[in-house]
Amino acid sequence: MTIPREALIITQGQPQEWRRKGDSDREVVCFFCGNCGTRLFHQPERNPQITNLKPGTLDDTSWLQPVGHTWTRSAQPWFTIPKGTLQEEGQPADFTEFFQRFTPKIE
Repeated sequence: MTIPREALIITQGQPQEWRRKGDSDREVVCFFCGNCGTRLFHQPERNPQITNLKPGTLDDTSWLQPVGHTWTRSAQPWFTIPKGTLQEEGQPADFTEFFQRFTPKIE
């Protein structure tokens, strides 16, 4: 789940980090829980405007509504991409349209 980097607020604990090379040979900073090792989010150095959050790590996912899908060329054959959502075969160069379409439904 790609979000604007400035939107990420850590409310408890301090994640640990490690670095790895992505497919593009650029570095990605990966953050994980220091207690259980669960990957929490990634911050690609090539794009300091985004954070790739692992949505399954959120306490409440009931408000999530995907507006688009990235890396669709490697999607599982059983997954049907919903009509009306954005689609990118790989990594988008620009996430502006994704961010503009996303409106959290927080009550």
